[in-house]
Amino acid sequence: METGSFEFAGQNERLCQKGRWPWKRTLHEEEIIASVSTRFGTIQWYIGGIPVTGTTGSSTFSALCKWPFPLPKGRSENRAVKVRFEIATESNKSTLKIFNAPLDGSYSFAISMRGVENGKEYASDDTIASFRGETCDFEPEQVDELRRCLKRFSDLSKEKAKSRTPSPGEPVIVFSDEISRFIREENRESVNSLIDIVKNTLHEDPQLFTQAVELLEEQIGFAGVSRLISVRGAHEQIPSHGIDSGRRQPIVTALVALGLGLAVGLSLNRIARKRSGSV
Repeated sequence: METGSFEFAGQNERLCQKGRWPWKRTLHEEEIIASVSTRFGTIQWYIGGIPVTGTTGSSTFSALCKWPFPLPKGRSENRAVKVRFEIATESNKSTLKIFNAPLDGSYSFAISMRGVENGKEYASDDTIASFRGETCDFEPEQVDELRRCLKRFSDLSKEKAKSRTPSPGEPVIVFSDEISRFIREENRESVNSLIDIVKNTLHEDPQLFTQAVELLEEQIGFAGVSRLISVRGAHEQIPSHGIDSGRRQPIVTALVALGLGLAVGLSLNRIARKRSGSV
């Protein structure tokens, strides 16, 4: 297991992270399972936009990958990632299993399926998945303090937002609902606090806003989190829950419109195995 410590001080000081923090570097072997129940005779699977053939094999596609080291901000790059897959076909069901290579780091990608009958594609559905191949794990006590500190900033930002009157046409922050797909349960409270901070500090505290966006990217675990954030004019209609939908029409609706009456449901699951060690 590779371990060390980092001094969050000076230009390396971050929101709610100050002083010396011990860390350990952990690699994660993960397995994503996508399954679809359907009456189509054949299902064509796509991983990262690339069609896969056969029952086992590997697929390579381009992704924006992120690694937590070097601290404090880590690094990211566009690269070709390689995953291994297995496909199991049963009566009225097709299941796709995808396995990551931990050294590719953390990234998101699309999993798509298309129902095929007599050589023609009649329906499709997709979802976004993510692998988190490498993490920087801090001491539990420091993680708890980080969570409490972010909650205090969140509560303060909401109080300030209530006390101010937005100017006409003032831009507002809107998060895509896709962000919920990337939140790990252990980080949910911290991520929710960061979302509140980002929403409420764009105008009042640009420096805090920038720090919160950077830490949000770290907590979610992949680069390019800005694509999940949009800025809208206050005059535009915003969903009541504050989340920008933009999701594709449900596959069941599309099938009914085609008169096929075939029930398709795409489900997703993730199994993670940790592998700690020096690289």
